[in-house]
Amino acid sequence: MHITQYHLDIIIERAKAMRLQKVILFGGALEHPNDTEDIDIAVATEQGGNFIEFAVDLERALPSVWVDVVPIQPNTPFIQYVERKGRVLC
Repeated sequence: MHITQYHLDIIIERAKAMRLQKVILFGGALEHPNDTEDIDIAVATEQGGNFIEFAVDLERALPSVWVDVVPIQPNTPFIQYVERKGRVLC
């Protein structure tokens, strides 16, 4: 699959609409956007926010793209890696 700026723009648009604090792109879509199977993103929500609601929203907005969403909290070694190596979208 080819990940385009259009896909990223939809993610950013939906994240802003849901008032997410941060969205980080990582994994294959960042490293090999022309040949990846999915889009991996980590999200920070406002206190009490629901990252699963965001994932469902993206599934509806991008039905032909598999998007994996993980929460930035709690701060684990994996999340530290994502924050260090990933690209902040918003």
